[in-house]
Amino acid sequence: MNFKRKIDRSLTLFISLFVLSSVLILSNENFRSTKEGALTLFSFFQRVLDSTIKGTASTINSVGELKNLRTLYEAQNRELVEYRGIEREFLEVKRENIVFKELLQFKDSLFHDSIICEIIGKDPSNLTSAITISKGSNYGIKVNMPVVSEQDGLVGVVGKVISVGRYSSLVLPLLDQRSYIAGRLATSRFEGLVRGYDSRDGYLQLDYVKKIALSEMNIGDLVETSGMNSIYPKGYYIGRIISIKKLEYETSLDIKVEPIIDFSRLEYLSVLNINGGDSE
Repeated sequence: MNFKRKIDRSLTLFISLFVLSSVLILSNENFRSTKEGALTLFSFFQRVLDSTIKGTASTINSVGELKNLRTLYEAQNRELVEYRGIEREFLEVKRENIVFKELLQFKDSLFHDSIICEIIGKDPSNLTSAITISKGSNYGIKVNMPVVSEQDGLVGVVGKVISVGRYSSLVLPLLDQRSYIAGRLATSRFEGLVRGYDSRDGYLQLDYVKKIALSEMNIGDLVETSGMNSIYPKGYYIGRIISIKKLEYETSLDIKVEPIIDFSRLEYLSVLNINGGDSE
């Protein structure tokens, strides 16, 4: 559209100049003969025509150059988008390699055989909801197998397997109020029962710890699995004590525990193959 307007303007300019030059030449008193005037008029007309043609050709060349530049720009832009995509994929692969290396090291550090799984489904607004993992019976996972993970250098309990499909499984997190784990204080060795307590704050409750343990425990002490009459083997961390209350009408202490595992940051889990599962 712009190119057509430029051609129209050039043609209009040429005609205007031609008419004007004709009038000026014919009105000039120095013209003595029609032949001389005609030659002068033709010469001027030729110069105007040459100038117009050169201007039009320059416009055409400019339009062609702009098209070539646009084509080159679009090609380079596509390459840039492609390179950025390759860079993102490279960074993601690099991150996954680092994670897998850490997971393999973690797997080797465990006392039991384990199956590394990726979390493929969970409700971030409800930490007590079941967690879907990426492996099932095709990898030997069974109901009641304990599940652990590592964060900040500590191996902590996540929960247990409650349902198994061929290619995926469901894990009940220890935050759920239906969850119970035989636990003990890592330093003083007093034992109790850990259960899910508060879904809003993500706390656990440690019950049945005798009051005589009060002098040997502090805020921040670690609680671990005791392995007593439980599907969970001993020695895996459950959480840290955040609150201790001595109630006069109770024989045991009221202890609140914060889980070692931050469930909002979980990506990968390890299912422990202790005794084949399917036991209470």
